[in-house]
Amino acid sequence: MPRIPVVFALVLAACSGAPPSVRIAAPLAGSVVGGNVSVHVAFGGSASRVELLVGETVAGGADVPAGAAEVALTWSAAALPDGDRAIRARAKYDGGTADSAAVNMVVDNTAPVAVLKVERLSLLSGTARIPVEVTEAHPGTVQLVEGENVHAEHCESDAAELSWTTTDCADGLHRPRLRVIDAAGNETTTDEVPVVVANRATEARITYSPAATVSVPGIWASVETDVRGWVTNPGGVRRIVSWLKWNPVSGVRLEYSVGVGLCPDRGIRFVGEESADGAIVLDLPRENVPAEAAARLPAGNSAVFPSNADPETLGTIFGHVAVMDPADHVGLQLPIEMHFLLLK
Repeated sequence: MPRIPVVFALVLAACSGAPPSVRIAAPLAGSVVGGNVSVHVAFGGSASRVELLVGETVAGGADVPAGAAEVALTWSAAALPDGDRAIRARAKYDGGTADSAAVNMVVDNTAPVAVLKVERLSLLSGTARIPVEVTEAHPGTVQLVEGENVHAEHCESDAAELSWTTTDCADGLHRPRLRVIDAAGNETTTDEVPVVVANRATEARITYSPAATVSVPGIWASVETDVRGWVTNPGGVRRIVSWLKWNPVSGVRLEYSVGVGLCPDRGIRFVGEESADGAIVLDLPRENVPAEAAARLPAGNSAVFPSNADPETLGTIFGHVAVMDPADHVGLQLPIEMHFLLLK
């Protein structure tokens, strides 16, 4: 058999290598993407370089390591307006180039709009339904979070409420936020909204004096304008959580303090704060009582607040409200709410 035809056939095979096959392996067609997108390009044959094209524009590229059959490219889509984009991969080899089929992607660089609609300082127990409002074109995940803890989660951004099993949490003050992550990975986290969980403790009944209203008469300098509320000290209390609420639109700055006895002047004041934003929360474990106040308490168990049967000394826990700058608020009639949660 003549040898020349065989040699000629081998030369043709060596000189006419087929271009490598190219495809976009990920993301899949129709994926919602945003920001920096990792695009995986798979190919057969011996490619030296792979590029990513958005329309006819080269949006990224990388040399192919020896023996590799797939390359990951980064597509910076953050500056693109939202909408559909067709992307292709192009492989370069000794004989030329080969393009993949176009794959359509949905670019979304717009963060979700999220509102945590639970009322500030709501008292929650059991399975609490937390109202939320989310506006998002490409739903993802909605979470109620507090620090690193996820209290509730819904896998669609159009959720109208989340169910929080509060029995899994400690009683007392909590500060959850709403976190929404859409299909493209855009994230929005709201400001915290303080709420109070009470499953093992009950809210104490409050007596007001003179009433649950802050009043500033024209003769305020010669009369009592402060308001106090008090609850019975049941004994064995390890932590006092007390909060005051009023209409923040009023613009009135109030001071709120708590202690034992009838009031700060006829008892022992523990702590207090001022605010004009419509709420003050005082969360006081026994061990956090300031040293000056603690020194006035009877010696004994430093883990619990002392108590007795005398309402004028240790038998009563008070809340005290004072108006800051009363001269600026003559004629004021401001409803208030005090709340006490006594944790044992």
